[in-house]
Amino acid sequence: MTSGEISTIEFYGFAVNGQKEETMIHRVLGWFAGFLLVSIQGKNVERFINLCKNNRFDLWQISFAERKGQDCLFFKIALHDFYKLRPIARKCKVHPLIIRRYGFPFMVGKMKRHKSFCLGVLCFVGILFFLSGRIWGIYVRGESYHSKESLLRTLEQMNVYGGMAANDLTCNEVEEKLRHIYTDIGWASVELKGSKIYVRVKEVTVPSYRKKKQKGHLIAREDAKVVSIVTRKGTAKKRSGNQVKKGDILISGALSIYGDGDTLYRREYVHADGDVILETTQEYSDSICKKQEKRSYTGRTKNIFEWQIAGHSFFCHNPLKNLETYKKYDIIREGGKVCPEVSLRFPLSCYKKTYREYMLQSDMLSKKEAKKALLQRYKRYIRHKKEKGYALKTEKIRFYQKGNAFLCKGSLVFWRKEDTYRKINKKNKTIYKEKENNGNNGNNSRNTGGA
Repeated sequence: MTSGEISTIEFYGFAVNGQKEETMIHRVLGWFAGFLLVSIQGKNVERFINLCKNNRFDLWQISFAERKGQDCLFFKIALHDFYKLRPIARKCKVHPLIIRRYGFPFMVGKMKRHKSFCLGVLCFVGILFFLSGRIWGIYVRGESYHSKESLLRTLEQMNVYGGMAANDLTCNEVEEKLRHIYTDIGWASVELKGSKIYVRVKEVTVPSYRKKKQKGHLIAREDAKVVSIVTRKGTAKKRSGNQVKKGDILISGALSIYGDGDTLYRREYVHADGDVILETTQEYSDSICKKQEKRSYTGRTKNIFEWQIAGHSFFCHNPLKNLETYKKYDIIREGGKVCPEVSLRFPLSCYKKTYREYMLQSDMLSKKEAKKALLQRYKRYIRHKKEKGYALKTEKIRFYQKGNAFLCKGSLVFWRKEDTYRKINKKNKTIYKEKENNGNNGNNSRNTGGA
């Protein structure tokens, strides 16, 4: 029966045990115990209500309404009281009819008919409860010198990773370990919010204490010409304009200290320090063949998908496309770890390999194209020299064609600040001491002879 089949005519306001309407107690306690909406019809309805009251049966929401053309009494009753109505119903010659069922016992009965659905709900709640207690994201903020990847690797070594139990995380210990490992991090904050970890760091400039430099000479790395030399510590052995060879001493780390009468008092050994600018001249030569082979793609491709799970690889591809028919092809690989922002330990990786077939075709370079290609190589060479500390001062290059090739030749002048050292070993110190002793003996003999 639907609610539309009941048309309320009149409410008499009967109350049994002082309950006139449905209260919160009936809604809460009645739902757990279960209750019913029951209808009865007959001549002894009032007697039925009085007997229920005398037997202390709890009835509520009592009303008279019309159902199927007859007046019926509707009321709600607890499930355990409904089973006790049979003797009273026989006395009054009425037949209780259940209209609707409410409460947990009836819900369990419905769930028994849908076991798979109920099992799925329980599994969902269990998985949700399990996953809510794990870490599913690590966010790093404030890093400048140290990259995010290096900090995440450090956290991995500290057993802080995506997927770990949130209860195993102690934020204070992680902060202390970060400050201990990275001495240039003055402040670190590790905060757990929900299922995510927020790591905030503040890098500071730590004064760098220079290590004790070893005693040595400043020498020339290659054959060059001295442009300028400024000595701060040590003895200059070359002057501006001098030609030097590879290994020549520019500033010596041996200091000779003379006393009165130009007498050698002692010799000290220091770390030679100064600014020495050397000039080197290099001949540059490069060529490119006029006849070139260029790649012409045929449009035939093949995709191979690769999944790596815990060190094992699985492939998926179209077997109808055979790579053996491809003579030459490029391989383009894309992909990586799944969810790298969650954890570097995630065991699943996905890659896509694309094989593109191409054919080599002969082509003749024009002078303009050859000059452009040679110029790019030349700029790449200059950039590589600058990374090594060379500064280009003058350049004289020219492009020309010779036979089946285009050439680029020229003379380049570089300046470079010398920073190559040679350690003063014990053997060299012994040689210096022998020279010192010989010099002192000679002075003593000359003084004696004069006497």
